Amino acid sequence: MPASFVPRVRPRPTPGPGAPLKTIDAYVEKGLSDWSIPGLTVAVVKEDRVVFLKGYGVREAGRPEKVDGQTLFGIGSATKSFTAAAVGLLVDEKKMGWDDPVTKHLPDFQLHDAGLTSQVTLRDLLSHRTGLPRANGTLLSTYGRAETARRMRHLKPAAGLRSQFTYNNQMYLVAGLALEAAAKTGWDDFVRQRLFGPLGMTASNTSVTALERLPNVARPHAKIGGEVRRLPFDNNDSIAPAGAINSNAAEMASWVRLFLNKGAFEGKQVLSPQIVRALQSQQTVIQVGPLSERLFPSTHFQGYGMGWFVRDYRGRKVVEHGGNVDGMTAQIGMLPEERLGVVILSNMNNTPFPAALMYRIFDAFLGDPEGQTDLSAEYLKLVGDAEAQARAREKEFVEKRATGTRPGLPLESYAGTYVNELYGEASVTLEDGKLRLRFNEAAQGALEHWENDTFRITWSNPLFVEAVGKTPISFVISDGEVGALQAQNLADYRRVRSTSVK
Repeated sequence: MPASFVPRVRPRPTPGPGAPLKTIDAYVEKGLSDWSIPGLTVAVVKEDRVVFLKGYGVREAGRPEKVDGQTLFGIGSATKSFTAAAVGLLVDEKKMGWDDPVTKHLPDFQLHDAGLTSQVTLRDLLSHRTGLPRANGTLLSTYGRAETARRMRHLKPAAGLRSQFTYNNQMYLVAGLALEAAAKTGWDDFVRQRLFGPLGMTASNTSVTALERLPNVARPHAKIGGEVRRLPFDNNDSIAPAGAINSNAAEMASWVRLFLNKGAFEGKQVLSPQIVRALQSQQTVIQVGPLSERLFPSTHFQGYGMGWFVRDYRGRKVVEHGGNVDGMTAQIGMLPEERLGVVILSNMNNTPFPAALMYRIFDAFLGDPEGQTDLSAEYLKLVGDAEAQARAREKEFVEKRATGTRPGLPLESYAGTYVNELYGEASVTLEDGKLRLRFNEAAQGALEHWENDTFRITWSNPLFVEAVGKTPISFVISDGEVGALQAQNLADYRRVRSTSVK
């Protein structure tokens, strides 16, 4: 070979930071079909850059307007990360402390017993370890924020303080009210000025009341009776610090960048690294059960920080939070060690596909584009199994019905006002020879006799029909009079003779 000969070697192209996502389109399109999702948007952050921003499908079923990276969606409980970060800003300013008793900021705060009231702290609220179970948000939805928080004194604990993870939206409302007292401004204004503002999140807002007049907005949907139907916007203003933010993938990517950069955004320190560390450190242990072991075989721990779930996945720490409001599902997640973040927003009710897609994207950047497990397929199996079990329960319920029975009293005897200390009033009326039960505008329906003094309600809200079916409503008879009604899986109400309830 002549000495002057130099072989020409074609340089191997360096993959771009978004290269692992070259196969993601097919996975998304299949997911939209499998889960009947009208539209979805995805943002991926890698090394402080948005390397992928794309919309799929449409903003509203049956209409042509496409989803893009600027389309607004409800992010649901992913709002909690903003509320926790907002409290963190005041912790840095010494106006609040994680372990402050709630009563330091809200002297009138009261829970079911005085001992719990005096001991519960801001950290307890933000890490879901008060022991208080979920309260029914629909039954509380007509109350304002202060009244909703006041009614928590009637919610009985399901566990001891700090003994286990008990997810409760209303405790995030209480945290938001405590922030308002310390900051001397409203939660909405504080989030806009101190978090949205520095991140350039100009399209994001804290109430669905702002959406109707905006041009690029996804509409909420649910699959009801096998058909995809548009829903009205879900107004969560009464518990806004727990779940009322609306945003888009492009702006939520900025939120992810903030945390991947330890609180800095484009050269400005918005949150201190200490606050970011506190928010994303495990505060409450969540048991890894058989289902988690099946779906995530590489996971050894999971828990809740403050505003974020934390777990391990394939040797990396995951920081994430999902969000569900009626008709929309969101998923936000990060692998901090990989400086990788994912935002997925969809306009379908309570679908697990955004979570499955997030892990598929994680897998792609970890060098396994096909994924350890097709979580979407696994979730489809789980949903199918749950639907089959629900049908079996309904069949058993019908078979056990005592046929040929009649109500013990004339129908007009069941009409009246009923009260639950936590949820307030419900009314039973007799209309055109049939009973009707009304908790509030969002929860009401016609009663049909089932057996003895038990009726079943056909909910006017189609989501209730899909979620809980025809709920049994049993009336308790004492001394020949109706004394109470028991709504299965909802609450018990006592009969009152006056409509004035405090």
